[in-house]
Amino acid sequence: MAGIAEVGVMMVSTTLVTLVMFLIWQTNLFLEFCFRLVFGSVELIYMSSVLSKIAEGGWLPLAFATFFLSVMYTWDYGSVLKYQSEVREEVSLDLMLDLGSNLGTVRVPG
Repeated sequence: MAGIAEVGVMMVSTTLVTLVMFLIWQTNLFLEFCFRLVFGSVELIYMSSVLSKIAEGGWLPLAFATFFLSVMYTWDYGSVLKYQSEVREEVSLDLMLDLGSNLGTVRVPG
């Protein structure tokens, strides 16, 4: 059951190392391709063996991950909407200063 997460981490790590090889180390493209080919093929073989275990109970962690992913996505979407509405409804400082004398407020110097 935990194998799916392990393979996922391995795939993400290989992808990030490939990006580092390309962007930071600026290695040869052929070397990057060979690295991706060797490690990617090993990871795909491992993933195929792990995916064969889904029928034996490996679906439960995937169901939990899908549930928590949907909750986190909904939370993030709501946070973005809240931020956008706060920015849209924000009153500028110049407008507040202009209205200050009309509202009966007194600005203290200093």
